[in-house]
Amino acid sequence: MDATSSPVILRTFSSDIEANIALGVLRANGIQCVLENELMSSVLAIPSASYCTIKLLVNPSDIEVATKILDK
Repeated sequence: MDATSSPVILRTFSSDIEANIALGVLRANGIQCVLENELMSSVLAIPSASYCTIKLLVNPSDIEVATKILDK
């Protein structure tokens, strides 16, 4: 991730499979990104709980491009 700015949440997922697919698609297109809360969502799998959602984080400068890639 870019050391000059804090990453922002691009999307949230209740499924680690969907989150990892999105992560892979973005990385394959050269977008730096990370998943946050992946372990907690696996251990405490309560889909409606906000602390169990997986967050896909990107650099603020990549939001527009990353959104277009995932919306295809």
